[in-house]
Amino acid sequence: MCANSTGTFGALRVDFKPPPIRLTARSLSADIAEMQPYLALSLGTGASLAMSNSTIPLLDADEDAEDASIVDDIGDFSKLLHVLDQRKDVPDIALPYNADVIILTSGPLRLPAHQLILALRCPVLGNMVYNGCSLKLSGVEVSLISAGSISEIQIKGCHPLTVLIVLRYLYSDQLLAIWDFRIGNPFASQFETFDIKPTIVKVELDSLARVLDLQLLLTALQSPGKRVPTPSQAEDFRLLYEKPRSLGFHDEMHTKILLRPTLCSTLLIKSFIVIRWCCKPAVHSSPAFIGMVCGHPSVVTSRV
Repeated sequence: MCANSTGTFGALRVDFKPPPIRLTARSLSADIAEMQPYLALSLGTGASLAMSNSTIPLLDADEDAEDASIVDDIGDFSKLLHVLDQRKDVPDIALPYNADVIILTSGPLRLPAHQLILALRCPVLGNMVYNGCSLKLSGVEVSLISAGSISEIQIKGCHPLTVLIVLRYLYSDQLLAIWDFRIGNPFASQFETFDIKPTIVKVELDSLARVLDLQLLLTALQSPGKRVPTPSQAEDFRLLYEKPRSLGFHDEMHTKILLRPTLCSTLLIKSFIVIRWCCKPAVHSSPAFIGMVCGHPSVVTSRV
């Protein structure tokens, strides 16, 4: 606004455009990925799941040493091997993070997990836990052997590491491709110790993914090396909020799994509260916003 010597006034109007609201908090997916209960078996409940860098084999300079994704996979593989080593002779099992289902593999190795995560990420397992059934394909068999407050699912016909890799995928949306030489080469001696044959593990993963109807995992397994699966965790969380019946959840089951006193249920309920009461209906029902809360953080430009 201005005025000249004769008293004439002039004004220039400029609409204010607010900057986008950027949410930088951790996503629900990141919290779920850090809540893999089987990783806490050998480290104690509540202990940090991070392994010392000294236990992680290092890549040579000419083997993509700067590839952060490969380095992360090497660290995660080291953790899974630690689980195999520490639990091979232990008959009892703890239930870190209030896990409420046990996956029984050969060895035997008993791996704790959460019914909610299994049902949400793999409807086949969800149907098995709540209705009971047995599935078999290409020598791999999955069956419910015990129901109740702590259910037990038995998986036969594959190495315990195969089951661990599938569980890791369900919790994190990531595939650990140990058949990729950049990941597998540093662990040649461990392969012999635990009788692991990467090519056979890949075949078993393919069979187990078919039994469990994990189509995105099957697609990623078609690559001869490491391939990142198409992310699906955010969409699964969105469907649980919007259309639980599309995941095979009837009303009673939907209420039961959300009210079960586990940490993962608490995280999901918290995300629903944020979606339901912190935003306008047009915003909280949008896939972009729900994906931001449940999946990867993004820029939200809608007004809250």
